[in-house]
Amino acid sequence: MQRALQTRKRGFRGSETEKEHSSNEIIEKMEEEDNEITSKEEQEEALVALIEHRTREVNNLRHRLAYTKNQVIFFILQSKPLFLNI
Repeated sequence: MQRALQTRKRGFRGSETEKEHSSNEIIEKMEEEDNEITSKEEQEEALVALIEHRTREVNNLRHRLAYTKNQVIFFILQSKPLFLNI
């Protein structure tokens, strides 16, 4: 990369420098593409992890809701004689 910057500052000097500049640009573009792919892969992995986490949260909340409903029903059944004044 340093060499590419130096070449740009000095300007092109013959076909050898042009080839070098061209290959450096290709390498830089390939590195950028690799970074983009890595970034996309990381984003996909993060999204999958988030979906899995939210799925576990939803299942946990469903379980808590079912437990709470059972507790309310149990309380009502236990308290029914009090409400009926029997």
